[in-house]
Amino acid sequence: MATVIGTDQWLAQYKNKIAGVQQAAAELRENLAAATVTTSSPDGAVTVTIAPNGGLGDLKFSHRAAEHSYAELAALVMKTVAKGQRAVSEKVVEAFEPVGSGTSAMELLTSLAPEEDPEEQAPDNPYDDLAAGAPPAPQPPAPPPAALPPVSIAAPAAAPPRPARPAVDDDEFDERPW
Repeated sequence: MATVIGTDQWLAQYKNKIAGVQQAAAELRENLAAATVTTSSPDGAVTVTIAPNGGLGDLKFSHRAAEHSYAELAALVMKTVAKGQRAVSEKVVEAFEPVGSGTSAMELLTSLAPEEDPEEQAPDNPYDDLAAGAPPAPQPPAPPPAALPPVSIAAPAAAPPRPARPAVDDDEFDERPW
């Protein structure tokens, strides 16, 4: 025999279920907002911040970036961005797990997540080819010798004073038309 529940009991269960879904949605929103990742290249030359949607939020270069050629630096940026995007993807999947476990939305989300580890990337990456054929990064100029003899520079000779202008008489001034 089936148990019959009253309308009030059914309504209370429904309200509890709705409150649970609202709580889970609020937690999902907070976890997704916190899914931003900041990561750096192995040598610290490049630091990127990746937003929860996988977009590049920030890109910074340290002084070590000058040690790389342009092609090497481009490859390093791309590898660091891919590493950050993979980490963000993992955080987004973790955030969605409580709400979407076992759903087709979760299957779609996990199927779109990048799987390749940028550290184990195949050498057919075009940025790697560019970096391999690029000339080495320019070296900074050599520092000056430690001790140079003092150099004395004589001041230029003073110019002779200018002759004084003759005094102009007021009467003489009126005679000149210009």
